[in-house]
Amino acid sequence: RGTDHGGTSAIHHLLHLFVKRERGGIRSGCGGSALARKCRRIDDRGRVEEARAQFEAALKLQPELVSAMVNLASALKASGRGEEALKWLERAEALHPEKGAAIHYTRAQVLESLNRTSEAAVAYEAALVQQPLFFAARSGLGNLHLLHGEWEAARRQFEQLLELRPGDASALAALGNGLLMEGQAARALDCFQQALEDDPDLTSALLSAAWIQATSQDASLRDLGTALRRAERAVELTHREDPSALQVLAAAQSAAGQKPAALATLEEALSRAKARQETALAASLEAMRREIEARDP
Repeated sequence: RGTDHGGTSAIHHLLHLFVKRERGGIRSGCGGSALARKCRRIDDRGRVEEARAQFEAALKLQPELVSAMVNLASALKASGRGEEALKWLERAEALHPEKGAAIHYTRAQVLESLNRTSEAAVAYEAALVQQPLFFAARSGLGNLHLLHGEWEAARRQFEQLLELRPGDASALAALGNGLLMEGQAARALDCFQQALEDDPDLTSALLSAAWIQATSQDASLRDLGTALRRAERAVELTHREDPSALQVLAAAQSAAGQKPAALATLEEALSRAKARQETALAASLEAMRREIEARDP
């Protein structure tokens, strides 16, 4: 028999952690200058503060360069300066309304970072009005619907993603998450399997598939060996730093009868979650630990 580990509420909680978001600004270029190319290379390497300084330098040379404004807003968001980022995007839109799709998309990303998700959804929709084939904007909007519990609306967005890019791994994984939340675990698992055929190391698909295969009450969906391998791979890919990945591994270990290993993995996950001050995740891990401890060896 499958192990529930909290049932639907656990799935809802983990879904917030599995949703694959496309982050960062629109890489539309900083005018082709050597400085602009340099600042984007720096930003791509994750040196956010240095990138921010370079974007600001680009704007001193070309004050109306919209791509630099958009990328500066993205760098400011990554630095936790979302309100400042929004001001730059307002300026960019006033100067270059024809670049609205990129600006609206980046605004949505910034608003998400500020937990202003309703406004973020409006911004994604505005981007799609101007550019209906904007894959990242449609993905962002679908994920917001998913996180708000709007399963049918989310599924519609993800189906449209697959019309734009048939067989795309991230779109298949997103559709799988929508189906999972609608209670269609078999169809969801099929989406995750297809996604992993295209991208075997897609962490969100590895985790979602492993969770179903380890905890499903439907014996036809359970596959403990595969669940363990997928969870272990996801933990490896995240360098044992992601507590949600560790939680899925613990669930697979528990389902496979590896109680001591599951409890050790949960302790590791708890340590990571507390270090990140992820209180909701820590509470979920505590509840899972109590459940496993109460079971017979």
